[in-house]
Amino acid sequence: MAVANISPIHMGVILVLNMMIGLLTPPVGMSLYMLSSASKRTFGEVTKMVAPWLIPLFIALLMVTYIEP
Repeated sequence: MAVANISPIHMGVILVLNMMIGLLTPPVGMSLYMLSSASKRTFGEVTKMVAPWLIPLFIALLMVTYIEP
């Protein structure tokens, strides 16, 4: 059932990683707004705390996308 020679599981992992990164990037990152209200910190503070974690997420996304199982 693989379309374009991509397994459905591989495509699902790529999709989930993309969505996770999308939820953590401003200005539309809904997770940032939830973290901001839960931690009683400003949106800018939460963004600065999450920013270093985006680099490993992008690297993982590139690895999962271009290195096939």
